[in-house]
Amino acid sequence: MYVVLLFMVVGYAALYSSFIGGCLGASLFLMLIISILVTKGKCSREVVLFQKEKEDVVVGNYFSIYGELDHKEFSRGYEIRVKYETSYYLQDKKKKKTVHTIVPKGEERFLSFHEKMDHVDFIKIHIKKVQFRDATGTLWLNCNGGEKITFVSMVQPVIYPLVRMDEKFSDFQEQQWDSFEIKEYQRGDKLSRIHWKLLASKQTLFIKNLFMEEEESVRILFEQPKHKEVYEVFYTVLYSVSAFFTEYQIPLVMYCNGNEYIVQKIDDVNQMLCSLFINDFENNNIYVEYDYKISVDGEMILLQSSDISNEISIHKPDEIKDIRL
Repeated sequence: MYVVLLFMVVGYAALYSSFIGGCLGASLFLMLIISILVTKGKCSREVVLFQKEKEDVVVGNYFSIYGELDHKEFSRGYEIRVKYETSYYLQDKKKKKTVHTIVPKGEERFLSFHEKMDHVDFIKIHIKKVQFRDATGTLWLNCNGGEKITFVSMVQPVIYPLVRMDEKFSDFQEQQWDSFEIKEYQRGDKLSRIHWKLLASKQTLFIKNLFMEEEESVRILFEQPKHKEVYEVFYTVLYSVSAFFTEYQIPLVMYCNGNEYIVQKIDDVNQMLCSLFINDFENNNIYVEYDYKISVDGEMILLQSSDISNEISIHKPDEIKDIRL
C-alpha cells in the first residue's frame, strides 16, 4: 500500500509540477480505494431480506415488496438500488425496472417498490440484482445476499356478486329453516348456521341441528383459454362462481387438464391457478364427470350444466351478475 501511495505521489507531482498537488491527488485516489474496499466488505456480509406485503393481489391494486437489512452493515446515507423483472404469463411479456433509495436512520424496512396490477394474470417478480454505492458515490457494488429472489402470485379479478342466485339461494335457505330442526347455540357450533330471525325475535341464539346437515360438493370443469382477449372475463366468471359457492360453505371439486383440486375458500382458487401456471397447464386429456363447465366460444364465456346455459360477453362483464346455476 505504501509503495502504491509513493508511486501515486510521484505521478501526481510530475503531472501537476507540485509535490503538494501530488499528495492531494494521491490522497483523493486513496480515499476512493478505501471507500470501495469498505463498501465491498459490507456487501459481502450484508443480506437484504425481501417480503410481499400480502398474498392476495386484486386487479387495480398494487403488488408491493418490502426489503430490510438483516445485519445492518450499512448506515444512514448509503444508496441502494434493486434491479428486478416482472413477467406476465397470460400476456406473455416482461418488464425490467430499477428502483433507488437511501438507507435512512433507524428504520429496518426502508426499501419498497410497487407494481400496479391492471389485468388478470399470473405474475413472477424476479429480483435480479441488489447493489450499494460506495461512500464517494463513484461505484456500484453487488450485495451477495438477497439476490435472485422470485415472488409468484395470481392477480385475481374483481369478483362480481351473483345477484340473481343470491336472491334465489336466500329464499331456499328460509324454506330449509322452516323444515329443519333447531337447537340452542353451543360453543363450537358454526356461526353460519345461526337462525337470525329467531335471534331478532327471542334474543337467543338458535342453530340448525347438525345431524340434519348433509355434506355436498359441486364439480366444475374449466379449460385454459387460448386467446388473450377473453382472459379477463373468463377468470372473472371462474372467481365469481367459486366465491358464490364458498361463501355458502359449499365445497368445490375443480378439474382442469385432468388435475383435480379441492376448493373450500377463494384463496384455494389462487393456489390452484398458481399450480397450473407453474406447470404451464400441461394437457392431460382425461374425461371427468362435472356439474358445471366453464369454456369459451368466440367472444362468449359459457357456463353450462346439464339443463342450464349462461353466455357472458367479454364486452359486458356485468352480465355475470345474472348468472343462473
